[in-house]
Amino acid sequence: MKIKAQTHSSCLELCMRHAFSTCTQSHNEWSTEFGVFYDIHSLVSAAIARTPTEKQTAYSEQLEEFTSTFWDYVGHMLRTKHQGDYYR
Repeated sequence: MKIKAQTHSSCLELCMRHAFSTCTQSHNEWSTEFGVFYDIHSLVSAAIARTPTEKQTAYSEQLEEFTSTFWDYVGHMLRTKHQGDYYR
């Protein structure tokens, strides 16, 4: 990650405590590095809203699963960075 992660960051994506599932503070900003992800998520959500009603639920569930997997990966990357910083 280009921007250094912090113990607690107002950006959810850069918050080390969130990556370790221990952050209870608010995250009211977002990192511009993740702008593409948010843009794609919005476009896919809008496309799902235009699909026939009987398919919307299945598509929405798949999108949420993909999103959850993506955030798990981001958390993993932050934890890996934290461990690397610790060992240095």
